[in-house]
Amino acid sequence: MGTTYEVDDLKSLERILSRLYCHALGLIEHFPRVVLYDPVYLSRMSILSLQTMLTTIWLDYFFFHNRQGTQVGIKVEISLTNLPIET
Repeated sequence: MGTTYEVDDLKSLERILSRLYCHALGLIEHFPRVVLYDPVYLSRMSILSLQTMLTTIWLDYFFFHNRQGTQVGIKVEISLTNLPIET
């Protein structure tokens, strides 16, 4: 979990990956990206974007530490309970 990516880094990687996805699926290179990345219930292909995948990994990492009761999980839980919530 030591690597963090900026949004611009993810966008440049996403451009490369979307071309590879299109090529692997037999689609033209300029296939609409919204059709690739939108959810299945909208009759789309539902390929996960890099930002979605990284967020899922980070949440899994957080929940792992929270379930195991490690020092990291305890510190994050304390920080979240002290976080002021505004409505």
